[in-house]
Amino acid sequence: MGISSSGTAVTASDTSALRTPGFLFVFGAQPDIQAIGARNHWLTTDSLMNMAYSRTKNEVINLRATVEPFKDFRIDVTANRNFTQNFSEYFRVDEAGNVSHFTPQRSGSFSMTYCGLKNFFANQEDIFEEFKNVRGIIAQRLAEANPDYNGEVDEFGFPSGYSQVSQDVLMGAFFASYLGKDASKTNISSPFLKIPLPNWRLQSLSLVHNYTCTYQIGGYATNVNYVEGGNVRNTMGDYMPNYELSQMSLSEQFGPLVGFDMTLKNSMLLKVEYKKSRNIALSFSNNQITETASWELSFAGGYRFKDLKLGLIFAGEKRQFVSDLNLTAGFGIKDSRTTLRKIQEEVDQVTSGMLTATINVAAEYQFSRMVGLKFYYDQTINRPHIDNQYRNMNFETGIAVTLNLSQ
Repeated sequence: MGISSSGTAVTASDTSALRTPGFLFVFGAQPDIQAIGARNHWLTTDSLMNMAYSRTKNEVINLRATVEPFKDFRIDVTANRNFTQNFSEYFRVDEAGNVSHFTPQRSGSFSMTYCGLKNFFANQEDIFEEFKNVRGIIAQRLAEANPDYNGEVDEFGFPSGYSQVSQDVLMGAFFASYLGKDASKTNISSPFLKIPLPNWRLQSLSLVHNYTCTYQIGGYATNVNYVEGGNVRNTMGDYMPNYELSQMSLSEQFGPLVGFDMTLKNSMLLKVEYKKSRNIALSFSNNQITETASWELSFAGGYRFKDLKLGLIFAGEKRQFVSDLNLTAGFGIKDSRTTLRKIQEEVDQVTSGMLTATINVAAEYQFSRMVGLKFYYDQTINRPHIDNQYRNMNFETGIAVTLNLSQ
């Protein structure tokens, strides 16, 4: 027993309470703090208390490795997974220390590296057709796993409770078609994939190859109408999912698929790159898929004339300059297209995108440390993919003088 400064006795249990919830909780342990607090009478029993209890959980996996199979050739491999969950609820504590829970809610976000190469180069129209076709397989699997399914089908032949726009059906079809999984075997019980797949970057003195892919859930929240083991349906007649998802997406790109960047001994420069990407977003709020696909091919070259002599007359006096003349030229072509696919209405619409060609030419000569001269010509040609936009061409040319006034 100890004595406080006021002379009041403090028991061992009181001093223990002063140290609650304890070191384990401070350093990350997650005991049932509500039950412990109610049992030890830390919480108010006031019936008017209206503050929510909240808890945040974050799981992060980051993996990175570098391999150099032979000299000057390096492979960087990365993988990551990030799962965030916020839990909140209202509760009441009675005089006996019993806790009553109200409106528990979980929400958060999810992302992880993935590898969708199985159908990356496939035609997007074919992938969407596969997405629509495998919905029946997914719906049948969900119905067979549900003991409350009564064997009925709707007007489109889908099991009752798992229509063609059911969230669980669309999620499974997205896995099978866009993530390249087997519709008859893929795990459709949860949208939160467990194992991140690697991305990579290959690089040598002249060769570059880079692949990145991210699977992401924009946001999720507990369905307040969902009842564990209950036969509850929404206004569309579909079974209530445990979590309401706003959007799931797949972002995949080769940046570049292959790239060469070389400087030859004769002072010639050469750079070639081919890039390709796709971004797929499935929205559950309006049952539509937004696809953005692009590819880009670019060439660039240059040559350096070393110690080129130029004689110019300034104020009646002839002066000779010796410097390098750098010539560069580049050509690029890029095609991008965004397509909106409405699943239920079966309507596909190109909403934006264009074919763009660019030409760049430049010649640069440095007369001195302070004065440089550059001639340039840049041209861009645009061909939109939608009818309400016009074709256009822009070009810019001129001579730029660079003055360096620093010491």
